[in-house]
Amino acid sequence: MANNKVIWTEGLLLKPAHFQQQERYFEDLIHQHSRQLQGFEWGFDVLELDTELLSLNKIGIKRARGILPDGAVFDIPETDSPPPVVELPDSTVHETLLLCLPLRNDQYEYRLPKTDNAVQRYQGHLQQIDNTSSTDKDEQSVLVASLRFAIKPASDNTDGYCVLPFCRILECSKNRGIVLDENFIPPILNSHNNDILHQQLTNLTGFLVKKTVELVGRIHANTESRYNNFEIEDLLCLQTINHYTPLLHHLAEVPVLHPELYYRYLLMMVSELSTYTQNRTLKQITPYLHDNLYQTFEQLYNIALECIANISSRVQVVEITINKANFGLYHALISNKEVLQEARFILAVKAEMPAAELRKEINERFRISTVETIKELVVANLPGFRLHAMSRVPRDLPFHEGYVYFELEMNESNRMSISHSTGFAMQVGGDTSNMRFQFWAVIGDLYD
Repeated sequence: MANNKVIWTEGLLLKPAHFQQQERYFEDLIHQHSRQLQGFEWGFDVLELDTELLSLNKIGIKRARGILPDGAVFDIPETDSPPPVVELPDSTVHETLLLCLPLRNDQYEYRLPKTDNAVQRYQGHLQQIDNTSSTDKDEQSVLVASLRFAIKPASDNTDGYCVLPFCRILECSKNRGIVLDENFIPPILNSHNNDILHQQLTNLTGFLVKKTVELVGRIHANTESRYNNFEIEDLLCLQTINHYTPLLHHLAEVPVLHPELYYRYLLMMVSELSTYTQNRTLKQITPYLHDNLYQTFEQLYNIALECIANISSRVQVVEITINKANFGLYHALISNKEVLQEARFILAVKAEMPAAELRKEINERFRISTVETIKELVVANLPGFRLHAMSRVPRDLPFHEGYVYFELEMNESNRMSISHSTGFAMQVGGDTSNMRFQFWAVIGDLYD
């Protein structure tokens, strides 16, 4: 049925259809305006189930207020009657329940009092209405309509109904009653009305504040006038966090926060923070699903936590000075013993020969061990700590052109040996005049 505006003319014989058409026109006008200005303008603003019925294998709604997908505004029980309580069979498992309302149609939409139980959109009933234009008590009995809701499982045929999912049943039994899925989030209009989404926002805001303090401490710890690459990255990351921390504070304080708006800002934040992760890009994200908000936010929230955690666990690279001694020996002394407990050790070597040949030379001529044991290894012709050539330069390490990078094998025995030593010692057989070395201890997850 078209929702065209009624033309009121002089001498028009008024019929109920005139007012009904005018009412449809205004309802459609409001619905179209709200739909164009705000997507996903449907869902619950308030939802409260009758929890006392759950032990009896029954489902009932105490309070519910919101907007249906077809634009109908409802308020249970203030304006509209609660739907009849539904008893579920014991075999019910993993079932979503729907709040259902018959769709608008061109036929009769009202069920009057004392009529048959036909499926109609509205239930008529008499209501005493005060005449507010008179100072005298002048009540009139007026026939008014309320929306006629029903509760149906999603597995039922709901053709001809406008529906809103409101809960998910995990199981139903005589012993335990109805067990609800606590992770289910119905379509809602305000994120603050859901404990899961509200807690996620609170947690993220708190984590960002902590990371701000941590990054500021790192940056202020730099006593030099110049920043290295890692400190520049810290500054850029701090800029991003400073941008979103007050924004999340604001979102947490506003009285109404639509889930799609929350999703939009969270997606923007995660996209920018992903720049400071290993992949430098954002992985595939679940699109916004207004009727499946838990799935929508669960992945995005976890990715946000991962991004923030990666910021705090940035790789720390400590350069170790190598000093040349006699007889082809080199010493790399370590004063900070804490580094030895968890660090990975990377050696870079440069010589006037192709990289493949240099790798072969290092394997044949190079020994590395502790300062205290290196001479014994040389005399006994034992290999010492093994070196593994790296296929590419890890991005967290300084790049030196012409160098070949190796990682020391730090098994439990090797780490125990170096922990009781003053440092590393290296021996290179043959001529070493054209060789150059760089040595680092790396704490954290090295991005190979």
